[in-house]
Amino acid sequence: MKFSLLIQGPILSIGKTSLNLKTNVTNTNVVNFSSEKYVCENIDKYGHLFEKIIISTWANENVIKLKEVMKSYEKVKIIQFDDIYKSIQQKKFKNSNQAININNKLKMFNGINNSLTYFSSNEIIIRIRTDQKLALDIVINEIQKYKNTNKFFLPYLTGTGYFQDFYFAANKDLMKKFLNFYCKNYKEIELSPHYEFFYRIFIGMNFKNKHLLATSSIAQSIISKILERRYFRALPSNVYKNLLWRGNGIYINPKRKLFFSDKLEDYNKIVKINKKIRKNIFIAAYLTPTKQFLNFKKNISIIHLIIVWFFTITRLSKFNHYILSKI
Repeated sequence: MKFSLLIQGPILSIGKTSLNLKTNVTNTNVVNFSSEKYVCENIDKYGHLFEKIIISTWANENVIKLKEVMKSYEKVKIIQFDDIYKSIQQKKFKNSNQAININNKLKMFNGINNSLTYFSSNEIIIRIRTDQKLALDIVINEIQKYKNTNKFFLPYLTGTGYFQDFYFAANKDLMKKFLNFYCKNYKEIELSPHYEFFYRIFIGMNFKNKHLLATSSIAQSIISKILERRYFRALPSNVYKNLLWRGNGIYINPKRKLFFSDKLEDYNKIVKINKKIRKNIFIAAYLTPTKQFLNFKKNISIIHLIIVWFFTITRLSKFNHYILSKI
């Protein structure tokens, strides 16, 4: 296996940390973090593990200091891109006085996607942020141990279609495929970059029915679990728990269920999907698309539901099977 490193993001990182994660991020409490120190420390400690290292940022970032430092590194290249999406605002921050009023998620994913042209198809690319420091040797060891290069490695899994973008790894072709789904013909459908990544994959795979994309949709939950099992895999917990982000450790909400590679027993239980449900996923989507439908269901008879279910199964089961085979 050949590994390459993509360090992507701003040189001056502006935003929140684990210390102000729960507060409203305004112009008065954001962090202005200079990322050069973390970039250099990651390369100094782990650079020997990679075939090549790409530092990717935007054209308006000041890279003079970083370029001077990187002159002594042979396999490191710094690239800069124009932010072609700077006019597209996130819905939440449109006409807002909050600090983060641009579409950072699209800017980030497009920057990663553009950077992939600098890698070859036989490389496993580990992408990290410029403003974070983490144990890259453990990430590499986990991927080598698993030996499956057709997986998208994430910090953790949730079983809900939540894409944690702090760091991830995949072969170039798989990463390019998913990022193209995200960036092509972009129109925001979900504020959270973590859930929207999965939603864009749904659309790329022709799951375009609005009921399938509703966060309360039963089908959305099932499809998320199927996609996670087929394409994604968690990395070890000690990488995430010891991560440094903008000068601070990471906050882990004890109420959230995060599944890491060193403890997947409970995860395997929640993503174990009944074969009959999987076979008729679109039937479940149309019969019980949202929570609102569940309220309506109380007002109709059980016999009516059984009749509708039977006729829908006979008409759509072959179609469902075909669609699922393409996931």
